[in-house]
Amino acid sequence: MKKCSMPEVVISNITYVNTLPFRKGLASYQFPEEFRVEIREETPARCAENLKNGSSDLGIVPVAAIREMQDIEIVSDFCIASQKEVRSVMLFSEVPLQDISSVYLDYQSRTSVKLLQYLAREKWKKDFHWLAAGPGYENNIKGTTAGLIIGDRALAMYDRFPYRYDMASEWHELTSLPFVFAVWAGKKNLPETFVTHFNHALSAGISSLKTDAIKEQPAYPFDIVNYLQNNIYYSFDTNCKKAVSLFMQKAL
Repeated sequence: MKKCSMPEVVISNITYVNTLPFRKGLASYQFPEEFRVEIREETPARCAENLKNGSSDLGIVPVAAIREMQDIEIVSDFCIASQKEVRSVMLFSEVPLQDISSVYLDYQSRTSVKLLQYLAREKWKKDFHWLAAGPGYENNIKGTTAGLIIGDRALAMYDRFPYRYDMASEWHELTSLPFVFAVWAGKKNLPETFVTHFNHALSAGISSLKTDAIKEQPAYPFDIVNYLQNNIYYSFDTNCKKAVSLFMQKAL
């Protein structure tokens, strides 16, 4: 990375609760005066689009979007992953897997869609009829029509359906690897000093995860403390990098 000054850095972050440590860390961190930082909160798909079209300099983006971006690189040792059960990327149904005929695909994250389609093809050997979804599609999950739901909506609806298939758990059963849903990526010309401070901010947020989650719990209808501590994995370590490589090779 080049060492240069940058008067303003636009960061795209995801609005879901699993980015709470990142949001808290970035909000409380004192960046050097040479950097004016603007943080925008978006859906995963919008984060990717902002980075791709140049309206943001750095963002947490779905893994499936990385290949489509030019002059972009992974800039952090932190990510959004799950080592086994994630609970927030779910296939919900009123009937068992073998009886599902059609599946609504969540419109907010392409990575989760690609993961589901890969599992259907390689693990379950199922040829579902895929349905494009829009806002409110959750109400159409009935009979033999299932639905992929991600994020806070999946957590809030977890007990609503009798049949639940956790995408990270299914991936782990197949590969023995964690699954990485999103990584921090940015423009290749980001100043090294900014990237260093940025990672310090994320690290600070991770360090105070439990304290911040307890404070924020009243705002959520599900247990975010347990979810953030036990279902989400934030370190972009060797196994996570292997998982990203395998996913890109097999599913994209």
